[in-house]
Formats: sequence, structure tokens, C-alpha cells
Amino acid sequence: MNIISEWSWWFVLLFLILSFGLTWYFLWYKNNFSSLPKPIKYLLFGLRFFSFFLLLILLMGLFVDHKEYKEEKPVIITLVDNSLSMLNDENPRTFSKEVKEYLSKIDNSYPEMDKKYYTIGEKIKKQKEFQFEEQSTNLAEGFEQIHQQFYRKNIAAVVLISDGNYNVGMHPVYSSSKLPFVPIYTVGVGSELDKKDQILKEVNHNEIAFYKNKFNVQVNVEAFQYPGKKSKLKILKNGKILAEKEVNFPKEKSVFLQENFELEANQIGFQRYEVELEALEKEYTLKNNRSTFYIEVLESRNKILLLSGAPHPDITALKGVLSQNENSFVEYKTIDQWDKNLNKTDLIVWHEPGIGFSEQACQIIQQSKIPILYFISTNTPQSIIKKLKVGLEQGNQNQSDEYQAVYDNSFQLFELSEESIKNIEKYPPLIGKYGKSSISKQNIVLFNQKVANISKNDALCFFGENEFEKYGVFLGEGIWKWKMSEFANKKNTTHFNELFSSINQYLVRKSNSSQLRVQMPKRVLSSEKMFITAEFYNEALERINKVNILFHLTDSKGKKAELEFGNNENQYQLQLNRLTPGIYTWKAFTEYNGKKHSKNGSFVIEDLLLEKRENKSNHSVLRDVSEKSKGKFYAFKNRQALFTDFNQRRDIKPLLYPISEVDLMLEFMWILLLLLLLLSSEWFLRRYYGLY
Repeated sequence: MNIISEWSWWFVLLFLILSFGLTWYFLWYKNNFSSLPKPIKYLLFGLRFFSFFLLLILLMGLFVDHKEYKEEKPVIITLVDNSLSMLNDENPRTFSKEVKEYLSKIDNSYPEMDKKYYTIGEKIKKQKEFQFEEQSTNLAEGFEQIHQQFYRKNIAAVVLISDGNYNVGMHPVYSSSKLPFVPIYTVGVGSELDKKDQILKEVNHNEIAFYKNKFNVQVNVEAFQYPGKKSKLKILKNGKILAEKEVNFPKEKSVFLQENFELEANQIGFQRYEVELEALEKEYTLKNNRSTFYIEVLESRNKILLLSGAPHPDITALKGVLSQNENSFVEYKTIDQWDKNLNKTDLIVWHEPGIGFSEQACQIIQQSKIPILYFISTNTPQSIIKKLKVGLEQGNQNQSDEYQAVYDNSFQLFELSEESIKNIEKYPPLIGKYGKSSISKQNIVLFNQKVANISKNDALCFFGENEFEKYGVFLGEGIWKWKMSEFANKKNTTHFNELFSSINQYLVRKSNSSQLRVQMPKRVLSSEKMFITAEFYNEALERINKVNILFHLTDSKGKKAELEFGNNENQYQLQLNRLTPGIYTWKAFTEYNGKKHSKNGSFVIEDLLLEKRENKSNHSVLRDVSEKSKGKFYAFKNRQALFTDFNQRRDIKPLLYPISEVDLMLEFMWILLLLLLLLSSEWFLRRYYGLY
């Protein structure tokens, strides 16, 4: 216990002297107690002295820093795998009852401990109820959540009831290692034996295809206990067989095969396809013999033309990153090779226009009104920059300079992740012109220049629009170093790809002058909620929220739903919960000033079939988790043994945690009672001896 005072401790000495003086004055000088026995006189003096002193001390406003001890009970945390595969070998009703009884026994057996219950599936949920309907399992998230919520808490044990199958997230052993000194007891559900079964394990395909183009579909098939048997694999659309193959299983008990198909995209929009594996005799289940996938067929892809006066490493880097988008077709030409044809071109990238500059090429590009991205460095003089009409002025010095990128926080044309911004600012410097670079006010800066760790107000990358086109400008060459640097450090080019993918999308995207605008994802899993937002603008393109926006939804069977957007400040929002898998069409519409406005489109809800692809348990995962944590594994039939082992532990005890508190001394009741006792005792003695 410590006493804290805002006053000097010299005041305590002063209060002692003052208390002594006041006591002497009132008891010895003002009143003559000569008739009293000496012990009584000294006792009265002491009582009055300590009363005065304690009262003065309390008036100082002293604080007392003291510790209280809080007892924390041990806690048992139980995780129940709530996924569909838990019922592979179990009767749903009987199994649910047995699990509930087991949880009740945990609850009732240890009243001196706290109990927490969670279910694991697509997400971890704090609940005791389970239906075994979750479409995926992330066992690692369960341990991750315990680590975050119970860090440094008194965890006696974690009990995991699961079949060991996980299909989302990392290996549970890695995440469970974040719970050191916590024994994890695992209860294995189901059987590890292979069933006589065929499984459509995986269907791999692109999400996008182009009209009248071919696209590939890869189907992975597993078979157990069908050595030397034959089956048929079909791909259907609207009940019609598009492709069919005979599958021959080798003379082995466990088989994995890959079959490839090539289909033609002959209809625009979302297309639904079914993969079907023909049933064989005595098959364990037919639920995993069928799978559905969706392809979005686009009319055409974006065409990007790369131009330069001569080959350059930057061109190779740009072509690589822009070609990664399967919705883009990238073509490279030198100015001399280019036939001046811009038919169906959506974006032009012109690297160092000053090399082999063509007045005719410049005029054709400007008259086409196609968005363009320029890379301007030391080989493009101001006379040519002026003809590009991008609002840029640079000196004609022949000297070069090196500068890195610094993100401009006012930039709002598109978003880059914070991680990407941090990495881009560490990229090697570009080589550009030495001296001042001035841009017009209507241009919007993405990156400024940084020279020798000193940030300048000169732009490195900016965007704008002129009377011809929307444009972007990079000042400098050496973009290829950015890509190589990131790959050398991270073994990938994620942030480089994000930057140029965002620039590509912004420049290619047509200016939106529509008054009604709707944003939504095109693909959503059936287990997820879908969020749709809408905005409405008046004729002056000012956002308003005074209209009602309706939303009509139609599924693949023609069933319709009529909904209305909720109004949240200037944005309209709508939430769709757990739609059944399939293709949906929608129409949003409203009326403003007597004029009707509408938008329409389509999206797809995909079924997550991960749990249907497992027909046996994976108890080895559970054994590893228990072994690493010094817990123990039990088969579900031997689950009661957990209580015997748990009861033998002697390390489970409550913990006492000191809690430091600072309170005003006046708030301590015992001190006030002491003062009252001193004053009361003096008063009693004075009355007893007839003194007033």
C-alpha cells in the first residue's frame, strides 16, 4: 500500500505541531483538568491529538494506492464441429442427442470451473446449439479465436469434438500451437475406413469465357474399392449432354484421376453446367457424384495496345501484368510496326512517345478518344509533351534524376490497399528528367516524387481528362525494376499487379453518367450474405436520397421477389440472406421528377460442396493436435474416458490476480470509523468525569 499526496510531506510535520498546539490549547490552557488522574489527562490529550491530526490528514486529500486480489476460475472451452461431414457415419437424431448429453456432463461435472461452448464451421460461433449443416470447416479458426479471446487466461483445457476434416484455413496443428501449455483433448467422430464410393473431388475452370471461344474444364475423380471398374463422366447443360467420357479405374483400391474437357461458350451471360458421375453398384452415397459450376460468358474482352519507339524492359513487365487479367487481350507494336488501326481497342499504353514520335499516330490516337497511359522519361522533350495535351510542363534539360514514389493521400479515383502503398513506396527509383515538373490543376496525383528520402510536390503519376480522352501519366522509366524488386523480396508481384490492374480498370471504365447506380458482387456463396448498394443522382449529378428504389429479383425457375432498398444517409442498401444456388436476374428501378430510371443485371449463387467431398474421418489431424499440446485423443465411443483422465490432473487451480486501485483516503470506511471512535471515546470520558 502506498500513500500518494499532491502536497509536500512537510505538511505532515506541520499538522503534527498544529495538532499538538490545538490539543494543548483546548485541553490544558483553556480548561484546567488538574482534578483528573494523570492517566486520564494523558488519555484525553492523546484522543484529542490524534483526532485533530487524522482530521487534518484527511483534509489533505490523500490517495491510497492499494492492491485487491481477484480470483479467476479455470475455464474449459469446448469446440463442436458443426459441419455436414460429421453425420457421414452417424444417425443425425441419435448422434445429436449423444453430443448434447456429453456437453451436459462437462457442464455438470466441474461446478468450480467456468465453461465456454463454441461451434466451428464456416465461422466460429459462441453457442451450444448445433445442426451439423455447415458447408465448410475451418478448425484453425477455432484455435485462433481462443488465442485472441482468452490470451493469458486460466484455460484448464480445450475439448474438440470433430471428425478431423478441414477444408478451409491452415492446418489446425499450426494454429493450436498458439495455445502453449493448454492441453487439447480431441474426440474423434466417425470412421477412418474408406467406403465403397466415387467422389467428384474438384471441378477446375475459369470464371470467365468469351463468346464462341473454347474453354477448359478439369474434373478430379476419386474412387475407393472399385478396382478395374468403369464409370461414365458427363457434363450437361439444361439436361443436355455436352461432353461424355468413359472413366477406367486401375486395379487399385484407392484411385485419383483427372479428366479434361473442352467446351464452347455459345451463349452470353451466366451459364450453368452440371458434372455427373454415373452411379456404380453398392456405392456408399450418390450425393458426391454430382457437381454444378457456372461460367460467365462475355461478348468480347478488352483489347490493350502497347506502343513504343523501341523495345524496352518496361514493355515486357507491363505486358505481363496486364495479360494476367483474363478479360484483357494485350498486343505490343512499335510505332513503325503499328498499322494505325484502333478498331475495338479499349486502352493504349504509349511508352516514351519521344522515341520515333509520329505526328500522324498522335492525331489518330486523340481522334479515337480511347483512354491512354503514357510513360514519359528523358527521351520525350517538352515540344512533344505539349502535343500530348496532358497538362504537363517539364524543362528541356538533358540531365536525368532518380525518384521513388510517395502516395498522395488526397487521391480518390480508385483504391489501393495500405499494404500495396507501403510496398510501392519502397520500390527502386525510376529514372526521369531532372528539374521541376508542373501539372495543370485538373490533373489528380496518385504518386509524388521522392528524391533521396525528401518528398517533392512534383508528380510521379497522375490522371486527367482532355477534350479527347481519359489519360494517365507516369514520369520515369524503370517500371520493370519495381516488378523484379517485389519478386526478389516476396517471391510474388501481388502489389505491382494490384497497382496496374487498378489503373487498367479505371482507364477502361466508361464514365458513369447514369442517375441510378447499383453495385453488387457477381458471385456469392450460398452460405454468405449478399450486400447490394445503390445511389441516385439528380440531373446535376448531385447525390440525393429522397427517392424510393425498388428491387425485383427472379431466380432460374422464374420465382420473383419484390424488395425495396433501405435508405442509409446518401446510400441505399439491401441485404439478401442465404439464397439457394442458381442464376438470378435483377432489376432496380425508381421514378424522379416524372421520369423512370432502371438498371438490370444478373449474378450467381454458388453451392459450396466441400463437405460432400469427404466420406471418411481424418483422425490423424486430431491425434497430432492432442499430441503437440500434451492432451489426449479419444474415439467417440470412448469419449467418457476423458473425464477419468481429466479428474487425475492436479495442476488445475484458480488463479489470483492482483488489481491495483487508487482511492481517496476519505473513501475508506475504517478510517472514518476510527475518527468517530476517537471523538466518541473523548466525549464519553469527558461526560463520565463531569467535564464539559
